[in-house]
Amino acid sequence: MIGYIFGTQVGTSSPTRGDRGRVTQTIDSHALSDSETSIANQALRDPRTGATFAESHERLLDLARSAKKVGGVPYILERRRHGHSHLELERIFALASQEDLIAFFAEENVTDDPIILSAAFSRFAAISPEDAVSVWEDLFRRSGKPDGVHGLVGAWAQLDSSAAERWVDSLEDSKIRNEALAALFTAVVESNPALVERRITDLEEIEVSMDLISRLGWQLEPTRFSALATRILAENRGNWSNQNQLAALLEVWAERDSTAMFAWILDQPAGGVRDHVVSRVAEAGATADPAAFVRAIGPSLDQNPALAEMAGKAWMTWLAGGGDDDAAMAWFQSHGAKMKVPTRNNWYPAGKAAERVLERLSTLPDGELTQDFTRMVLDGLAMSDPESALRHALERMPEGREREVFLTSTVHNIAQRGDPGGALEWAVANLPAGQGQIDAVGAAMRVWAGNQPRVAVDRAMKLPDLLRDGALGTVAYEWSQRSPDQVAAYLTGVSDPAAKKMLARNAYFQFGFRHGGESYLGQALVLPDESIKAEAVRALFDGWSRANLETSGAALKSIDPGPVRDGAIEEFVGNAAQTDRVAALAWSLEIENPQKRREVTMQQSRYWLFSNREAATRWIESSESLPAEWKAELLTKGP
Repeated sequence: MIGYIFGTQVGTSSPTRGDRGRVTQTIDSHALSDSETSIANQALRDPRTGATFAESHERLLDLARSAKKVGGVPYILERRRHGHSHLELERIFALASQEDLIAFFAEENVTDDPIILSAAFSRFAAISPEDAVSVWEDLFRRSGKPDGVHGLVGAWAQLDSSAAERWVDSLEDSKIRNEALAALFTAVVESNPALVERRITDLEEIEVSMDLISRLGWQLEPTRFSALATRILAENRGNWSNQNQLAALLEVWAERDSTAMFAWILDQPAGGVRDHVVSRVAEAGATADPAAFVRAIGPSLDQNPALAEMAGKAWMTWLAGGGDDDAAMAWFQSHGAKMKVPTRNNWYPAGKAAERVLERLSTLPDGELTQDFTRMVLDGLAMSDPESALRHALERMPEGREREVFLTSTVHNIAQRGDPGGALEWAVANLPAGQGQIDAVGAAMRVWAGNQPRVAVDRAMKLPDLLRDGALGTVAYEWSQRSPDQVAAYLTGVSDPAAKKMLARNAYFQFGFRHGGESYLGQALVLPDESIKAEAVRALFDGWSRANLETSGAALKSIDPGPVRDGAIEEFVGNAAQTDRVAALAWSLEIENPQKRREVTMQQSRYWLFSNREAATRWIESSESLPAEWKAELLTKGP
């Protein structure tokens, strides 16, 4: 009796541990009583190895372990051939006779493995579904584990899908029944699509159902899709997540009959089909026939934002394809205002197509939509032909920050492609003086500094005055981040004072901030040029005090009083004031230069008064180090 053993239906009693011999008894009472099943007792050998099933026992265990690593049961369930391990595992079980399987299911250490069990029950069900069911039910009752149900139902469904379906429906445990349904549908979706179509919404496994619906879509007549899509959209039972399953069906429908598919979508009430579903299926239609797509959805663009963005991409694809530019432009005149430029786009016209699209766009009335489409094309052109993109941007983009940003990023793109010098020269020669030119020069210099920093420094020193310091600063910063020791060595040879100062400032800041200043303070203090020394020590303590106030503060005591130490104290005080106002002001009073000492101390005191007047006032009034006139000025004039 299929589905019953020892008078108990699966799922009606709690599984208990029993005698392993009960499996053998079960088979003795069913399978071995049938003397006519000669195929079950044939001795089979692998034509490749000559081994029988019994002789392949150890190899079977090895394959099970490797099968777990590459996917396990889902691959057996879906009958995917994922590597040699699964192929050989199934080939070994193909050797098993019914007697072999009886012995196999009596082995404790083998039948606990779900990979092996699925393959074993697949073979057993191919020989005798009734006996395979009886053994599976007995194992489930004792272990509480449904392992093997995938292989059992999958093989049984190939022989008798109706009987397999009845048994699956008899399972009372909803989780196991769902697994068995997945195996049933997977096995028969090509051979019995009507069964899967009728029952697909009974399945609660989202990923499996999506795959099944996609496969089902290639078996059904397209005339069946409308009813199925409507049923899926209306399904709210259990854990069914119908929008994802609907998308799987609509994507196949779009490939087979996009006109009917979009007509169905447009027929649905607003909000019924989610925007993410529309975007996914529209992608297929827009790619297959963009002209037909935009013509079909034109009247509905006001109602669906997702379609409006997809229409923008499809219209651009249509225009870029050539051959029907006038029709594309005429459609734009009627419906273009309802379109949106895609916010996420992975396709752009290139080459001559881009040139033609830009020319056509220039004939449209100027406005935000036209500018957005132009920018979209230029973005793509910047990736495929950045030099052409620069030329068109100067001609077609309105002046302003957006154009400056685009030009800077495109110059950077040219530099990254291996021509930072050419990118720099273009920016100097073609861009008007101002922030846009400064940014573009900096973009080229950043790349150049990473590849040829010495060459970049030499070129930066020859730039016009308005660009020179910024370019030097960019090179110094990038070079110092990558190779600060190289910068320190370079400082001993470069003669230009401005270049020296900029390089020293950036290199020694990086030394202090990233590495701690202990190892570099002595090096900075022996620099021969006094102005460069002062700049290096100042920058070192700026970076060092940001990273570690305690060690940098202690190091200040080791420097002789004078301009070099004053500069280091000033940087230290500015950073220390962020966390310890009293310590910062104590150090500001150590500055040797009277004018600088007063300037820094009064400035930090005012900052404190502004942020916490009560605490600052208490300190000022009680301080024995502040001159009386300074106190009076601070307390009377305030911050």
